[in-house]
Amino acid sequence: MTSASTDAPLTFCVSRRLRVPAEAVWREMARPGHLADCHPFCARNVPERWPGVGARDSVHYHNGRLHHRNFTAWQEGRSYTVVVTDPFERRVLEAEFSVAPAPDRPSESVMRVAGRGLPGRRLPGPLRRLVWRFGERALMERYFDHVIRGFEHHLLTGQRVRRNQFGWVPGFS
Repeated sequence: MTSASTDAPLTFCVSRRLRVPAEAVWREMARPGHLADCHPFCARNVPERWPGVGARDSVHYHNGRLHHRNFTAWQEGRSYTVVVTDPFERRVLEAEFSVAPAPDRPSESVMRVAGRGLPGRRLPGPLRRLVWRFGERALMERYFDHVIRGFEHHLLTGQRVRRNQFGWVPGFS
């Protein structure tokens, strides 16, 4: 993932240790339509092209929002990078989703989402960075923490994650 130095304050990173082996997490990450089972804000996840670089799917949120994920990098067994767009194909964010074995316990893993938000494109740069720093960044971190928790829940229980199972997030719940 590349990022211009002027966008550095628009970055985020969330990671969480999961009580599931990395191989199982990757199998779920690489399964078409997986977000419908793992994502607490996703009502439907429709694959359009799958898998690998060039893959694309649609994320239909419970609140009616729609985003598309366009996969720009894919490292089998390890990570992928997505560019998320709105229904008008405007870029919303870019994020890398990765999983690795936990360093001290191979039966566990660490899932990580690191990315760059693209909020308020029409705002002047300094104002856009303030909006990100004092609101949007925390929102993205909370959102992706809930998504990662959803992966663990689904993989441990075999059950689909319920709507807002880990809490409410403005704009997505």
